[in-house]
Amino acid sequence: MSGGGSRVSIPAGVRPTIQNIKEIAGNHSDEEIYAMLKECGMDPNETAQKLLLQGLPSHPPSPPRASDPPSLFRA
Repeated sequence: MSGGGSRVSIPAGVRPTIQNIKEIAGNHSDEEIYAMLKECGMDPNETAQKLLLQGLPSHPPSPPRASDPPSLFRA
């Protein structure tokens, strides 16, 4: 028996939806997306939104202060 978790059986009809969500939400496994889909009542829009929000930092970066050294990268 391996140390990896048990794999969930994902219905074939849901796989295209999972692929669409993966294109939007990015770095999540099929199993994570399917679990969130079930949590969201199989609503793909809500699922994508929640997965996107999981990837955001808990607080936005602070704006640069006048005392910060100048950026090496200029726009």
